[in-house]
Amino acid sequence: LVFTTDTPFEDGMQAGIFIDRPMLYRNVKSSYSAGKLLTENKLYWLKEMPQDTVLSFRAYSPYSTAFNVAGVVPFSVAIDQSTDEDFAASDLMMAKTEASPADKSINFNFEHKLSKLTIYLKSEEQIEEVTLSGVMPSVYLNFERDLFRPSGDRLELIPQSASLQLSAKAGSHSCTVVSTASVDLEGGMQYTHERLIDLDADRRSPYPFSLLPGDWEEPSFSYEEPLPEGLELLSATQPGIYSYGNGMV
Repeated sequence: LVFTTDTPFEDGMQAGIFIDRPMLYRNVKSSYSAGKLLTENKLYWLKEMPQDTVLSFRAYSPYSTAFNVAGVVPFSVAIDQSTDEDFAASDLMMAKTEASPADKSINFNFEHKLSKLTIYLKSEEQIEEVTLSGVMPSVYLNFERDLFRPSGDRLELIPQSASLQLSAKAGSHSCTVVSTASVDLEGGMQYTHERLIDLDADRRSPYPFSLLPGDWEEPSFSYEEPLPEGLELLSATQPGIYSYGNGMV
């Protein structure tokens, strides 16, 4: 069996593969390399299996060893996602396909299953801490029944309906942002706060914010560089990325 994917993985990324009965493979570890998912040991179709037999295949990434015979894999995002490695490890992706022995390869098209939140903060001082609360950090993946449900403590982004609260600190300045109503977070979607948060304004009291849904890979706002003539940064409350000093915000 040859497993392939067009999903832009980095070399070395791992995925777990499930194969339906009668072969019944469970949580087989594979590693990505040049468009292929390579297993440690080669897997073969059953010798007596007819060429037109169609089986279901499932895969998920990143790979987890926490698996039981009931077909359940628990998954939790990293509580601290400040590094690229921890952010990537929190990006749960899944794929489902069908194939037969007549196919030269089994191709997986992975889709993002969580929600991504994008918020832009501005401060002249170093931003020391950003904390999100109000949502759950974990799910159970049941590959026997195709179930996907939240579980665990309320800390990070799993698809769900939640009231969000964001707190940020920069030096002596702080800010707390709360959603005015419960937000429906869908898997594979990116949610962008519609305006820039200026920590230097020292907002110590909560103020409401809203989220603009969009595609995972695309920003949910328009880019404007440089600032429209006559517009100061503090007045730039429309969605966008603006030039400021030597960089972008």
